[in-house]
Amino acid sequence: MYYKCPRHHLEQDIATALVWIFTPASFIHTRVPRQGFEQDLTFAEAVYRECQFLFVDEADRVQIQFDEEFAPDEVLVDASGNSFLNKLGLNLATIYNSDRGDMAGDRFVAWTSAHYHTQNATNRIYHLLLTHSQLVEWLGSLPFTGRSLFARIIRDLVDPPEITVAPKPKLNRQQIMEERRKRIIEADLAPTEQRRQRKRMMDELDGFLQYPLNRRRGGELSDLALTILTAENDRQALAEITPWCERWLETHYISLPDEAQFEELIRNLQFAILVAVLDNRLGFLVDNLSDLGRVMNLHDLNQDLLHRPPKDFLPVLPESSVGNILGFLYKQERSHKKAGKLDYFRYVGVGRALLLNFPKLFAVDGWEGPHTVLISGTSYAPGSPAYHISIKPTMLLQPRTGEAGIAESQFFFSPQQNREANYIALSGLPPIRRKLAAKEMVEAMCYSARRAESFLDRVFQDLEQRKQQHPQWWNDRDRILIVVGSYEESEWVASILQSRYRLEIMDEGGIATLRRDNAPPHLPGIPRSEIRNLKHLSTQIVVAPLMALERGHNILNAQGKAAFGAVLFLNRPMPIPDNWQSTVQQLNAWALKYEKDSTLYEEAQSTLGNLTLTQVADIFYQNAAAEMINLNYTAWSFKQLTKDERSVLCWTQLVSIWQIIGRLVRGGVPAVVHFIDVKFAPNSSIGEQDSESTSLLVAIIKVMEPYIESEDMLVRSLYGTFLNALQQMKLRNLNYD
Repeated sequence: MYYKCPRHHLEQDIATALVWIFTPASFIHTRVPRQGFEQDLTFAEAVYRECQFLFVDEADRVQIQFDEEFAPDEVLVDASGNSFLNKLGLNLATIYNSDRGDMAGDRFVAWTSAHYHTQNATNRIYHLLLTHSQLVEWLGSLPFTGRSLFARIIRDLVDPPEITVAPKPKLNRQQIMEERRKRIIEADLAPTEQRRQRKRMMDELDGFLQYPLNRRRGGELSDLALTILTAENDRQALAEITPWCERWLETHYISLPDEAQFEELIRNLQFAILVAVLDNRLGFLVDNLSDLGRVMNLHDLNQDLLHRPPKDFLPVLPESSVGNILGFLYKQERSHKKAGKLDYFRYVGVGRALLLNFPKLFAVDGWEGPHTVLISGTSYAPGSPAYHISIKPTMLLQPRTGEAGIAESQFFFSPQQNREANYIALSGLPPIRRKLAAKEMVEAMCYSARRAESFLDRVFQDLEQRKQQHPQWWNDRDRILIVVGSYEESEWVASILQSRYRLEIMDEGGIATLRRDNAPPHLPGIPRSEIRNLKHLSTQIVVAPLMALERGHNILNAQGKAAFGAVLFLNRPMPIPDNWQSTVQQLNAWALKYEKDSTLYEEAQSTLGNLTLTQVADIFYQNAAAEMINLNYTAWSFKQLTKDERSVLCWTQLVSIWQIIGRLVRGGVPAVVHFIDVKFAPNSSIGEQDSESTSLLVAIIKVMEPYIESEDMLVRSLYGTFLNALQQMKLRNLNYD
């Protein structure tokens, strides 16, 4: 029946097809049909064995996606209301409003029980983090799990850290990072007996850490966990923990005469117990969430955590340089006085190594992989750990239309003023203030005093004038793309525009927001995959997130030219503070850079002589851990960035900006580019000079100029005209030396 069933025709064709086409996710996760292949393989393995060539388009973007596949993360709780657990709770509420017929299955009952314990533990954890600053300080900036917290508690008891009171010299951020790295690398191992005691104490807790809510396997600590989860307040919870802790310390001959130390220990134990419960129950909840798709609406829920990296690749990929991690990370949010962000993530390997080492991935088994060709116009971006491919390009394909499009494009710094004549900033604002600022920004762009033309009117008129002068470039391109930071912001900005701005030539669909492809079909807007059909719509203004249109979209008019004539960058693009994926990208780039660099071990060799493999691994891990901690302390403010941090930011953001502009120069036509947020060049807005430490635009110019001046042919060919367009802004209103 399988070979006659129409539903399986595609699977049958795979075995005889000459060309296979994949998305990055299907390449890694999808398994080949067992009816067509003898062995159980992923498609990546099948490509390795069966194909002669592998072409990877947008290779730099694929590199990022492969990193993400082996280090998925999710915001569990934050102040925005859009976090994973907030959305999950709202989606589950629809079931409680039904006849509850879906609750008949045992698995659903088990899942809802796990969901209850997950939300309960999270609420109590978040409460502790918000009300006890000492606990936040104790956690620091490192990832944690229930097991790691208990290990730390035991280490502090058995081998207490030395307390020094000597005054510390005032250091700048770069010096602080070096001192932090030095402390980690020079840390001595505890004496053998202390290590044995720590292991004995951890072994005793193993049953609880594996089964925290199972009384039979977890013992007394599981009883304690269930009691804590039903305690009415902290005082009651601590009262339950105290007698257990006293017996525990007495059993191991540990004395804590200082009452303050004992109270801190009790609080840390309470937190560790709750994290152990969350760790366990959240894992069950996530692993079984896909089954709930039949009875719950999961369209707006990020499901990256649901897709575990296949174990097939783990033996041939370098493991994470800081060890395989599954855990949590808490960060206080600068934009909120009290609330913080609790992340959950896995980090099991260097994902980009699957791409960069693919032709030799299974060479140890005697298999030679296909000839692999990596293709991208922005994969050479020195300084960007996200986009830069460490394998230097060997061929440069010149566009048939030349560089006339970008060479004739014009860039403008166009900050907007509110009714009090203050320039409006979006970047760096907390969510509530940013939403109000975005509304103010849109109103300013639509405002026309005493029948004067609004900013948007002038942009449309500019496009019309250009069409009159050069119809071959500008005909049927009277459309504006407004770039914002997220889908939520896109919807908000579009709604304000629709109520504030109208042109005679516009109908109801004249202003549209870009939507996720899996958004409910009844919502207004253009699905992301349908934006390529813009030429068939009456839409003249599209509001879209930066990353949604960064790649893979040819948005053309009927003449095969770029449909948009102008793009407005409403906010200065900046990475999300404490973004885990940014940390992973930089760690992975660091790991591949230093994996064969012997300079990392020179200092140790000078004192220890020839190093063993274990010593080399320890030194590599210590340096990687120091790198991760420093990355977790990256400055939130653009002005506070070190030179190296600013270089990373500029190279990464210039690629994203350039990719968006690339949508507007398709077919060799020019574009009009406006940078709206005053944060792009705050000093220039008031007639003063900007520098690389105040302006992202100036910083991008400064970071690219040395490569052009050194006659780096790749940078000159890829970004030369883009840099020239940025430099031409100096003739208008971008002030810098």
